[in-house]
Amino acid sequence: MKKKILSIILAIAVAAASFSFANTAYASSVQLVLDTKQSVVINGTDDLEWFYFTPSSSGTYSFRSYNVYASECYLFVKEVDTATKQKKYVQLAYSNKDDKVSEGSRQFKLTYHLVAGTTYYYAVGWYLSESRTNGVFTVMLTNDSYDDSSIQRIEASCPIELEAYTDGDWITDASGNSFFRYNTSKIISNMIVTLYYENGTSTTAVGQEYIDGYAITFIDNQYEKHWHPNDSAEYVRNTFTVKVNNLTASVDIPIVITSRYSVKGKVVDMNGSPVANANIYQGSSKVAVSGSDGSFSFYHTAGQYLFTVFTTHSISRTVKLQISANNANNNFSSTPISICNCDYVQDGIINAKDFSFIHRYVDESYKQMAKEEFQKCISFTAKDYV
Repeated sequence: MKKKILSIILAIAVAAASFSFANTAYASSVQLVLDTKQSVVINGTDDLEWFYFTPSSSGTYSFRSYNVYASECYLFVKEVDTATKQKKYVQLAYSNKDDKVSEGSRQFKLTYHLVAGTTYYYAVGWYLSESRTNGVFTVMLTNDSYDDSSIQRIEASCPIELEAYTDGDWITDASGNSFFRYNTSKIISNMIVTLYYENGTSTTAVGQEYIDGYAITFIDNQYEKHWHPNDSAEYVRNTFTVKVNNLTASVDIPIVITSRYSVKGKVVDMNGSPVANANIYQGSSKVAVSGSDGSFSFYHTAGQYLFTVFTTHSISRTVKLQISANNANNNFSSTPISICNCDYVQDGIINAKDFSFIHRYVDESYKQMAKEEFQKCISFTAKDYV
C-alpha cells in the first residue's frame, strides 16, 4: 500500500499558497541524498536553509529534523507563472511537528507523495524561537513506500443526517436568492471512504483528511444546487462528492426536520414594493434573508417568537409571529411585513439628510421610487411602526 501525504480541500477548493523568492535564495541549496543524515549551519530566526531532491521513483517520502528544538519545514515546487512567464515557487506542505517525538521538542516531520522527475525544494528554519541565533540542523529524507499499484475505484458513504436549517447560515446566491448553506464539517468527520486497488486489496478511512497517503478532496454543490430537507418539495439530491486522484464518489446527504415547522413571509417597503436582502433575525441568530421578490422562509419550533427585520438602510422592525404545529397556519405572506427603507444615513429618523443621500448617491433607475417612498416616510421613526 502507498503512503502519501494528504491535504483537505473544501467545496469551493483551497489553492496552495504561492511564494516568489529571489534566485539567490536557492543558489546554495543542498542536494538531499536519500537515507543519509545531512547537517547545515543556519543563522537567525528569519533564516531558511534550502534543500532540493528529484526522486527517480514516485512514492511517499518523509523529511525529518533530528537535533533542533522548535524547527519547521516548508515544501515547494517551481512553476512558471502563465501571466508573467516568471518562475515562482508554490508551497505544497508545511510541518512543525513530528508525532513520533515528544510534543515539547517540536521536531518536524513532513511527509508527502513525490512524483518521479519533479524537483522539490525543502526550506527549514526556526519555529517562533527568537532566542535562537545560530545552530546546526541535521535532517534526513527517507522513503516510506514506492508506488506499486493504482486505484481502481472509490466508494463513499456517510451514516449521519443533518438537521434542517441548523449548523450553517443563510447566504445569497449569484441570482440574489437566499438559501441556507450547511457547514460540511459534520459530514467530513463522519465520511467513510474506501479505495479499491487493481491488485485486489482495499483500504478504508473514516473521518480522515487522507487515505493510504492520498489527498482527499471534499466537494459540495450547495451554491449551484441548494440543499433542502429530503421530504420537501424542493428536494432533488443533496450531493456531496469525495475525490481521490481523478476518481470520485458521490453521497446523498439526508436532511431532516425534527419538530420544526415551515414559516413563510414577505417583506415590502412603504410603497408596497418587495424588499430583497432583508435580514430576519431571532435574537442574534439570522434565520432567513428575503429573496428578490421579498419572500422568505425558514423552519422553526412551534410557539410565539419575536423576530427583527432590517436591511442596510432601513429602520429595524420587530414583529411577533405565532408559529403553529400546522404548517398551513404559518404562511404570513398575505400580510407582508412593511419596513421603512429610507434611513440611508442610519440615524433612526427619516429627514433631509436621507433625501440628500438619495439625490446624490442613489442609482438613477431607482431614484424616483426612492423619492416617492421618502415622501411617505418623512419624520418616521421606529415607534411609528404599527
